[in-house]
Amino acid sequence: MTMIYIFAPAYQVSGGPEALQQMCYYLRTIGKDAVIVFYNLEEENPMPSRYLIYGNPWITPQEVVDSFDNTIVVPERRPLLLNPIKKSKRIIWWLSKDNFIYEKAPLFKKVKYYVKRCLGIDVISLDTRYCNFSLAKCMHLCGSKYAFEYVKDVLQVPDVRYCVEPISIDFLRIGAYSDSCHRKDVVLYNPSKPSALMTSLLQRAKFNYMPLKGYTPLELASIYKESKLYVDFGAFPGPERIPKEAVYFGCHILVGFQNAATNDFDVAIPEPYKVKDLENVELVETKILEMLTNYEEQHSDFVQFQQKVCGLEDGFKDSLSHIF
Repeated sequence: MTMIYIFAPAYQVSGGPEALQQMCYYLRTIGKDAVIVFYNLEEENPMPSRYLIYGNPWITPQEVVDSFDNTIVVPERRPLLLNPIKKSKRIIWWLSKDNFIYEKAPLFKKVKYYVKRCLGIDVISLDTRYCNFSLAKCMHLCGSKYAFEYVKDVLQVPDVRYCVEPISIDFLRIGAYSDSCHRKDVVLYNPSKPSALMTSLLQRAKFNYMPLKGYTPLELASIYKESKLYVDFGAFPGPERIPKEAVYFGCHILVGFQNAATNDFDVAIPEPYKVKDLENVELVETKILEMLTNYEEQHSDFVQFQQKVCGLEDGFKDSLSHIF
């Protein structure tokens, strides 16, 4: 039996861990045998209740079978998890670009590593810094154009493919929403992504800002449906989930022109809605006022992005069918 092992951090609830849960879920829906492998285990019940909706089975790293028939998937921030793998196919999934950590082991470290493995010593925890494998020997999946261009052009590995996950299944089951009626002049933001510009905007308090924190998916969907604008001036190591969720439910988007937000694939909104001068607070406030005032007139500018988000689920399943 061919098994696909997907390594995910235990207990964590954020965009990256959910994407790993989604990969396992959608692989199973297309008939593949896949399982979550939780790392950083410290106690029982490593599966966050938020992800029980996916119904994924899980195991510990010690239960992984390293076989030529099997495949190991790890996030780009933890390539070290591939160190013990000798036979299985290795895949690194780039859920972001800026969190990648990889340092090739010097020769003396490699010798020490293989000697200890031959002696039967647990090598998973021997070295938490060096990788003992070549990136060129792995398949690389990219959840963004930002990561794809880096892996292809800078790392120059031979096997690079797109694999862009959809928004949460909770939101997909609710369905997209575009109605402009009853929307309020509310500016949503993510307090988990601080920035100097956002701090200044909040201090000046010229608009009704609402932090997206502590809500269930159902509550979030209601908030998105009732609001006009979501702003994000923090880093964009990947496409980010909240902009996609917000536009899915009809919110308009204003972001900083940086990282993954600089291209029209990852954040597919027109350039006028991407702020280049992140120090000019007055200019940004003028833009926010314009977007709140002209919501209906500007709505067509965000239809393409909403349609793209609507198509991510089918696209993701097609990608998985071709990759696996």
